[in-house]
Amino acid sequence: MAVWSRNSWIVNLVTFIRNTSPQRRKYRMAEYGDPDRHGEIMMQLSPITHIDKLKAPLMVIHGKNDTRVPVSEAEQLVTMLRERSVNVKYILLEDEGHRIAKISNRIRVYSQMIDFILDKTKNPHFPFKL
Repeated sequence: MAVWSRNSWIVNLVTFIRNTSPQRRKYRMAEYGDPDRHGEIMMQLSPITHIDKLKAPLMVIHGKNDTRVPVSEAEQLVTMLRERSVNVKYILLEDEGHRIAKISNRIRVYSQMIDFILDKTKNPHFPFKL
């Protein structure tokens, strides 16, 4: 069984561009494309299009104040996974941005990450809980 944990990632190139802050949008469009002109290929390339292939439990971590990747990316991923009954744990950090900067949040997230992985793998070599 595989287990995955991820912080702040783009899952849908179209919604990423549309929901990105205006001051960053033109730069991201130059990098990823214009949804009005390249929407079809952007969707083909978006991870969300291939979400049905994901079977492993997933932990999604996102900072609410992320100015690089809108929180809507995490929310649509979590919604789609839950609709498919994929095991997903979602941690929304109310006081963080693109990175986990605060020590208290790092301790919280990394502890939950370890617990999540241990729980999902049931590894007998690591019988402790944090």
